[in-house]
Amino acid sequence: MKRENLSTHQVGDTVIHPRHGGCIINSITSRKIDGISESFYKLMPINDASITLLIPIRLVSKIGLRNVISSKDAQNILLSIPTMDTTWIKESIERKRTYSSIVHNDNLMELAHLIKIFVVYGAEQKISNVDQTILNFGKKKLISELAISLEKTYDNMDTIFSNIIEKSM
Repeated sequence: MKRENLSTHQVGDTVIHPRHGGCIINSITSRKIDGISESFYKLMPINDASITLLIPIRLVSKIGLRNVISSKDAQNILLSIPTMDTTWIKESIERKRTYSSIVHNDNLMELAHLIKIFVVYGAEQKISNVDQTILNFGKKKLISELAISLEKTYDNMDTIFSNIIEKSM
């Protein structure tokens, strides 16, 4: 999945923040910190307009700010879901470590796979609070980016994603 240079973004563009998901660049501003002028993206998370994030432009890569995946990549993720296996990691410490790692990286195909595992396993028996937290964070991250990429609302994309998983169970 190709990622472009974020230093060329403009006001109104949508980007992905690693913790807040899809964000709109509301402005590009400069601030003096310790006498040094620095440029920032002022971001508003799409799912929480009450938050404003200031991201130093020189640190976008280090922070993990990135472009939204292409609609082609989003479609490929959705088309791959039916063939994904649903093997559950039984050992809780290993499961937490493995699944937490997946939700904190940018591989959305792995994330879709993980969510399918959780949904299928959760349909058979109750998942732990830790697993539920991982699922909620991962699902919000994935669904918000798919929705932006495919120009859908979050709720509409959530329904589409859930239907695909249901049909593949």
